[in-house]
Amino acid sequence: MLSILDGLNDNQKEAVTHIKGPLLIIAGPGTGKTLTIIRRILYLIHTGIKLHEIVGLTFTNRAGQEMRERIDPYLEKNGEGLFLGTFHMFGLNILRKYYNRDFRLIERKEQIEILRSLTDGTLKKAQEQLNYISKIKNLYETSSMKDSIFLKYEEILKNKNALDIDDLIIKAMELIRTCDKVRTDISRLRHILIDEYQDINPLQYEFIRSLYSLTENICAVGDLDQAIYTFRGADIEHFLNFEKDFKGAKTLFLKDNYRSSKVIVHASQFLIKHNKKRVEHPLEPISLECSNKIRVITVNNEYEEAKIVVKEIENRMGATTHYSLAQNDFRGLWDSNYRFSDFAVLFRTNNQADIIRDAFIDSGIPYQLIKDVFYEEINEIEDRLKTYINEPDREKTLSHILDYAFGVTAKEELLGIKRNLFLAYRNFPVEIALKKILDELYLFKSADAFNINVNAVSLMTIHMSKGLEFKVVFITGFEEGLIPYSLARGEKDIEEERRLFYVGMTRAKDELFLLCSEKRHIHGTEKETKKSRFFYEIPEKFLESTYISKKDKQKKKPKQQSLF
Repeated sequence: MLSILDGLNDNQKEAVTHIKGPLLIIAGPGTGKTLTIIRRILYLIHTGIKLHEIVGLTFTNRAGQEMRERIDPYLEKNGEGLFLGTFHMFGLNILRKYYNRDFRLIERKEQIEILRSLTDGTLKKAQEQLNYISKIKNLYETSSMKDSIFLKYEEILKNKNALDIDDLIIKAMELIRTCDKVRTDISRLRHILIDEYQDINPLQYEFIRSLYSLTENICAVGDLDQAIYTFRGADIEHFLNFEKDFKGAKTLFLKDNYRSSKVIVHASQFLIKHNKKRVEHPLEPISLECSNKIRVITVNNEYEEAKIVVKEIENRMGATTHYSLAQNDFRGLWDSNYRFSDFAVLFRTNNQADIIRDAFIDSGIPYQLIKDVFYEEINEIEDRLKTYINEPDREKTLSHILDYAFGVTAKEELLGIKRNLFLAYRNFPVEIALKKILDELYLFKSADAFNINVNAVSLMTIHMSKGLEFKVVFITGFEEGLIPYSLARGEKDIEEERRLFYVGMTRAKDELFLLCSEKRHIHGTEKETKKSRFFYEIPEKFLESTYISKKDKQKKKPKQQSLF
């Protein structure tokens, strides 16, 4: 008991030990949310709850894997029986066990081909219809499920004995509601834990309600100030209505921020308080040491922006290229307290990534770029793994098989997935492990590609950075049009854009840079820009502004030549 509660503050202890009845834990950034969830699970087990009586639902495989790695050392048989994973994976497990007919999981490319046959044959129209059908399912719009295109698509899937990714939750929920065997087994669950509750969509909400109707307790953890997925159908009303939906619910707050400096915590709080639709809650930094102000740097264009990011990293690491050594383009050489993995460069859209990446290539600084570009590689990895299922080679270990399957890529990001899969399933018989790994890859999301173990600067969108932390964070494109984003058609949700920027700010532990360009190429045309409105929502006392004027055009920087 002492070890389970050891090191927790009073609020965390109360969240861990309150185990009867519905509970909402409002956990601000850096408040030890994951630690609290893990200790709560251990506390439940200590009180006599069995592992198979606990379900922990997350939004990404990455989050579930992190929890699994941190809790397994405390459990026998690596926590066998305890579910920690995504809604989709939990739904898939239910279908694997109880669905009364064979089914296969249909890939997106096959979905597109089906819809091309049902529409005008163009890729664009098929993608639009696929998004429309997915929206109907995730918003759980039962009236729209009678639309002609929806019914035709569903009929083809039925004839193919196929389910799409959204069906994993819908079909599982139907079984819970209609199948006595499933209801009996689900009723044996004692505790449901849901991470990032602010991001659930209507379908996930209905799924949770179906589970809760058969079990005793629900614990939801989240923070409305970090709700950034309404564009995917998430509905923050579910978070606001938790106490109405779950009678007798108690709300607890985690208020101590262990991550960020005093300046970053206080500045981000001033910003987010401009939102009206939120739950007011305290957030205070544990660190009271004097900290750096937030650096706001204005440059001439996006190319200079990328160079400044590289230079600031070089200033903290020492010279990293032959060019820097030759030009003495840094403030000094010393034994750095930083690793490259301590830095992250965040941007609002993937379109900003290429120029930043090119600057890192020129500098020789190692980086990992997390973008929505891995699906072809994942499909090829899946095909290689299937050869072992169809023609199993019993002399090969799981490690050898994964080496072969992932041999198609040298990308550090995908090698991170390989490592996570091996750690998750190394204790399973090889054939069972391979089937589970294929399920994981089917549910792959780009955020799962982040490799925490590679010593490289992380380049990613602000959305992708959710749940991560870095010593030094650069947020690029701090301009109207990008932050808040308004370059696309459609009405923008300024409060969600502010929440997204708040998420970006609170990824930083020690230093935060906000970079804006006076000019930027937008849709192929150079346009003048102005600083983000959010700049004026942060008190001046927290900011240090710098303007770097355009210098004479320099000669092209020579690339460092490989020594090998």
